Amino acid sequence: MAPVSWSGPRARSFGSGCIVRLLDVSSDSLALAHCTSLLGLLGHEVIKVETAPDGDPLRRRAPVVQLAAGSASLPFLWTSRAKRWVSVGDDRQRVETIGRLAADADVVLASDPAETAGAKGRRLTLTLSPFGQVGRRAGWRAGSFSLFHAGGPGYVTPRAPQDGTDAVVTPQAPWGHVAEYFAGIHTAVVVLAYAHQAGPPILELSMQQILLPLMRREMAAWRYDGRRPSRRERLWRVAPSGYYRTRDGWCYVNVIEDQQWKALCAILGKEEWAEEPRLATAESRFENLDLLAPVLEGWLAAHTSAEVFERCGRARVPVGPANDPKQILASPQLASRGALPSSWGGTRMPELPPVRGLHQDVPPWSLPAVGADNEAFLPRTATGLRP
Repeated sequence: MAPVSWSGPRARSFGSGCIVRLLDVSSDSLALAHCTSLLGLLGHEVIKVETAPDGDPLRRRAPVVQLAAGSASLPFLWTSRAKRWVSVGDDRQRVETIGRLAADADVVLASDPAETAGAKGRRLTLTLSPFGQVGRRAGWRAGSFSLFHAGGPGYVTPRAPQDGTDAVVTPQAPWGHVAEYFAGIHTAVVVLAYAHQAGPPILELSMQQILLPLMRREMAAWRYDGRRPSRRERLWRVAPSGYYRTRDGWCYVNVIEDQQWKALCAILGKEEWAEEPRLATAESRFENLDLLAPVLEGWLAAHTSAEVFERCGRARVPVGPANDPKQILASPQLASRGALPSSWGGTRMPELPPVRGLHQDVPPWSLPAVGADNEAFLPRTATGLRP
């Protein structure tokens, strides 16, 4: 079976800084879509194989919104750039097409081993799935929320506010698709690490396992101290460190070092606190939180989050505003970096930092059609293009 030509000769020789050719045959995998989009935007070659006529189920992943340029799944739109799109019909054509494309692919990516149709990448064949392909839950499927909680972060995020309450706090649902995006970033790093090795290794990754580094402190607390920390228990008993109300929202204060504390005392107009024995260390401040909390809370409540961020930032006091989407879209810092261009259907889509300077010809935001690149990659038959 002759390989199908990709985009022509490699721009650079294989080695450090090479172009990696990736074939994504996964179905409904936001993690792999994010992984290949990142690598595509970094200049690597990506071909995505879908099933005709409807394409990857990811095209219909919620939320689907109506924009001036048409309806679109935002997760799909966010992860669809810098790729070529091939669609196949029946199983026979799928096996043949994947075999042809894989013959010249460095890496083959799948969400299930069966999706590869037996084909292997020249340097790496990788499967990324919720629980991996080994163990009691091998091959099990899981949605974004199930995966997030199976990995543990739902139990400990976010941190509890420093108000002394001890109410029962239930695990929290995640924002967006954090588990899948995190897994996609991790997988991109794995691909780049293995794509330059003498292959072809076959790897299987578990998204649940990839989430474990987010839980290192919490797991250490249980393993070594026998404590099961939650959102209502502080791992580090230091202060001031927690969420506080501002005049128009929330901010996070995290003052640990002595110089940070002295600078905060000056901002609060309480310079004498810098010499107060009861407030000499972050740990003693935690024990005497009832002394400093009313003053800190009062000052924060009198200022907007932006004012707090500006004032504390200039004094090198670690405080961060808890920005909501409206505040993010209005951020002058992000606007000055061109991070939120109006570039598709009148909506403002976030731009990835690697795009700035590393990709010479950044592809525009668009909604690729199913089989958009069939003519370039699929052979013709007597009845025309397949499918």
